Amino acid sequence: MSASGAERVLHDFAGYPNDGQAPFGLTLLNGEFYGSTEAGGSTLCSVSGYSGCGSIYKMSLAGQEQVIYNCADDIVAPSSSLVAVHGALYGMALRYNGVMYRVSTSGKAVDLYGFKGYPGDGAAPGAALLLVKGVMYGTTTRGGRAKFGTVFSITTAGKETELYSFLRHPDASDPAAGLIEVKGTLYGTTEQGGTGRCKHNKHIVGCGTVFEISTTGAEHVIYSFQGKSDGESPDAGLIAVGGKLYGTTSAGGAYGAGTVFAVGTDGVESVLHSFGYDTDGAGPSAGLIDVKGTLYGSTTSGGGYGDGTIFALALSG
Repeated sequence: MSASGAERVLHDFAGYPNDGQAPFGLTLLNGEFYGSTEAGGSTLCSVSGYSGCGSIYKMSLAGQEQVIYNCADDIVAPSSSLVAVHGALYGMALRYNGVMYRVSTSGKAVDLYGFKGYPGDGAAPGAALLLVKGVMYGTTTRGGRAKFGTVFSITTAGKETELYSFLRHPDASDPAAGLIEVKGTLYGTTEQGGTGRCKHNKHIVGCGTVFEISTTGAEHVIYSFQGKSDGESPDAGLIAVGGKLYGTTSAGGAYGAGTVFAVGTDGVESVLHSFGYDTDGAGPSAGLIDVKGTLYGSTTSGGGYGDGTIFALALSG
């Protein structure tokens, strides 16, 4: 898609048995895109209501796609985009409590680590890994010592260390997105937790947070969403632009349809935009990108046809 909104489909996924289904983000390596799909592929599984255990594929910039690995019993339901390290690709999958795997550009895949759930080191890793000085960092949405998710580090050889287990309220919980690194500190979001009073099944679960954590596991909540005009449930990760962190919430805001927000490392938060359903979209659940001072993102619903939008938001100053 161009910055002016001209869109072109590069590839239509066909699903089981010849192609993938439900794809995640793309990773560019050596002039080709690589990605994973949660379902589809040539091996039958029952995953999220789809047929197929998932697939890993490559695609040219022109849209010529080829499945290079059909997931099976070892790696089932890839759950994140891939990260490239020294010519190999690393990703997460949801088999059992979750696994971290490596796949070569020729399609040779190996399961490197299996998560232990509760009260172990986490379960359901659903976000891409972050590479910092040769070590990868990630999150699990569940599991850990308190069942509310973890932050972990893992080497390319599969040696894993749990850095922190979230405690929910008033701490953070349920991190659905990956991490970013700014000057040696890691930053992320959680869907629940914090000091907000949002409820689920009559229990206070919090309205979500922005948190920081050191590479050795010292964690601190920077901002707790209150579920009002400031937003609720940040599903996506953050980006850093000009000394501030920017992200989206999938709910809350002036119209209850989500927000784009900025927060400083000092914990001061401001809402840049509140979504309004039919007018400009609702439920932004993916991260932002910055192109020359303009933020671009997407919404899962709303817009003129009710099926979501792609939006641009210029940063002033």
